[in-house]
Amino acid sequence: MMIFSLFKFVVRSAVSIAILFGIWLWWQSSVGYLNLFPWCRIHIQHDVLKGDQDAIKAAINFLRALEPQAYALVCENVDVIYERYCYGNDWHFVDPKVWTTKPGCYVRGTHAVYLSPSRDISPSAVAARAESLERFASYSKAFWARE
Repeated sequence: MMIFSLFKFVVRSAVSIAILFGIWLWWQSSVGYLNLFPWCRIHIQHDVLKGDQDAIKAAINFLRALEPQAYALVCENVDVIYERYCYGNDWHFVDPKVWTTKPGCYVRGTHAVYLSPSRDISPSAVAARAESLERFASYSKAFWARE
């Protein structure tokens, strides 16, 4: 009887852990980009009105499929992608300078990338976003490597 109750406990614990892991995977993939093999987790804060989280995920998947080294660079050096316009000065000022024509920017000393909001998921737009992500990830790597 004791072995049966121990087996029952182990099975219940394994099922509970699997359910919690599944919930965690669902949550992570709903608020960002998650890939288990190879490990890549990037939080995406998208603009609900002007942007699209799926467009950013498409750019990351584009890098994964066509440029594995750039994909690894992004996964290692970017933790958060903000879908917002870049500010040229402190936004606390009365008249902040906002760059709406730039594809995005990298803030020195962080692992964060800003991409301009866009709902365009055409192949050319996805390729341009992927190129921007790769460029900003290289800036992050250069900063943290002190190159």
